Amino acid sequence: MFPKVVFSRRFYLLTLANIFSKLGNSLSEIAIPLFVYQITGSAVATASVVAIAQLPNVLVGLASGPFIDKFSPRTVSMCCDGLNALTIMLIPLLFSVELLDTTILTLLVVLSKAIDVPGETAKQVLLPQIIKRDKLPQEKANGITAMTDNLADLLGPAIAGILIATIGALYVLVIDAATFALAVGLIYFGLRCHTKTDAAIKAKNAKSSFKQSWVYLRQHKGVWRLAVYSMLINIVACALLQLTLQVISQQYSINEAWLGFWFSAFAVGTSLTSIAYTFIGHRLSHLRLLQLTPIGQVFGLSVIFGAVLFSERLTATLPFLAEIWPVLIALGMFVYGVNLGVGSVIDNTLLQKWVPEPIQGTVFSIYTSLRWAGVPLGTMMAGYFLQRAETAWLFICFTILLFLAGFVWPKNKSFTAIEAAETTR
Repeated sequence: MFPKVVFSRRFYLLTLANIFSKLGNSLSEIAIPLFVYQITGSAVATASVVAIAQLPNVLVGLASGPFIDKFSPRTVSMCCDGLNALTIMLIPLLFSVELLDTTILTLLVVLSKAIDVPGETAKQVLLPQIIKRDKLPQEKANGITAMTDNLADLLGPAIAGILIATIGALYVLVIDAATFALAVGLIYFGLRCHTKTDAAIKAKNAKSSFKQSWVYLRQHKGVWRLAVYSMLINIVACALLQLTLQVISQQYSINEAWLGFWFSAFAVGTSLTSIAYTFIGHRLSHLRLLQLTPIGQVFGLSVIFGAVLFSERLTATLPFLAEIWPVLIALGMFVYGVNLGVGSVIDNTLLQKWVPEPIQGTVFSIYTSLRWAGVPLGTMMAGYFLQRAETAWLFICFTILLFLAGFVWPKNKSFTAIEAAETTR
């Protein structure tokens, strides 16, 4: 049973707002690539839109941090979610009056991503502030946050898969816009009590600067290692979740409901690891988890590729097997999710322990930018191999990247020294 203090009002409302924001992102990550592929029929064109849309994660992230440190993270979160709702809503509105083409769609998706970066970072900064002020147990609070994020990941694909199969990918974006609007309302009305505290933080953090954050980063190599590790993991995850599965479902004429089921299986896996971390995270070795989970991800991807290969080789002669291989992909996504889910929880826990509060907004933004730096190239790589029907080479590249991530971290003594250096301020 969780300690009563974990369910403080501010923590609860921030968590609920985060659910709606994550739910919106989950819907758009499935609906937008699928919509682009349906209107273009090209994996490369779809990869280009997705890759261009990911550039703001790198560029905007570097600039948004100082604003979060200087201004209220509550205000930044509300403004970004509100603008995101309007931007997403423009897609179905312009399509309904026949003014939407690939260029305008790409611009709107890029704008949505650019707005989303500081909004998500602002919520990330709000969390450790609330943990500190309400005296919440850190591992449990982060575990609960991760569980609710995974709940959104679980519900989003399932809802998207059903809705896409019934009303089409485009109109799922209307629901997407509504989720961001709900997040704005929860932050505005629910965290009004946070305003005075925000004002104090604003005055305190106004003295912090982008330069000071880079000085901190130069002196603390653990954050850099964590960023490189997350970047390699993220390249594979984004290429798989935002492009590869959508294209495979279309190339093999799989009902969109299966796509939602695959994502839901992934979310079930990430949820299980988040639940486990919530209860026993303080007993686990962060180093061992960082080293071993990429290997588990490789195993999950092997099951997915085996299912695709199984379909290509056997369903032509044994049509009844066409109903089996999508189930195998769901199994592979579950295994992949089990091993990926703990990563984000560890990231948040280590960063909250290592980074001083006055520069958390800037450092978290820089970290996020580095984490996304390689994703556009990874997405274009996936589009290239999928367009050429060379799925085997794509999964080989995924495997290489994940093994490289596992070798980022040093031996136990070195990791212990890094943690000691980061937490000594």
